[in-house]
Order: sequence, then C-alpha cells, then structure tokens
Amino acid sequence: MRRAGFADVAVRPFAVTSDDRPLQGFAPHLSPSRLVPLVEQGVLSLADLALATSAWARFQADPHAWVMILGLIGTGRAPGAEN
Repeated sequence: MRRAGFADVAVRPFAVTSDDRPLQGFAPHLSPSRLVPLVEQGVLSLADLALATSAWARFQADPHAWVMILGLIGTGRAPGAEN
C-alpha cells in the first residue's frame, strides 16, 4: 500500500467468535458446502464430502461448540484523500 502512495498504513488483527455471533454465521467458512467444487473437480470424493457433512452436523448440534476466526485487515489513507 505504501508503494501505491497510501499513508498511515497499518495491519490490524481481529477475531470473531461464536460468543459474539451465531454458529450458523460461520457456515460460509466451515460448512461442507464450500467443498462441493472440490468434488466437482474430482479432488475430493463423495465419501469425504459425506464425512465432512456428518462432522459439521455433529459440531452444530454440540451445545458447547465454539469457533474463533482470526484475520488481518490492512488499512491506509488513499493518496489525495481528505482527513
């Protein structure tokens, strides 16, 4: 970003947990539906997808299930941007 002329460049870590969000909100990141393209490409078998689907169902049914997703956000002020 600095090479592109951005100012005040920073990298900030963040965490989101199922303490703050419903477990279903994590489905795009964790559910087996994200694996379907791998089955279509022949990289993953249907048996493996079935196993992942079963594990996801068990995880969701567990009253003590907990998730944390960690990430990084790069921020900066664009060249010519007002304060």
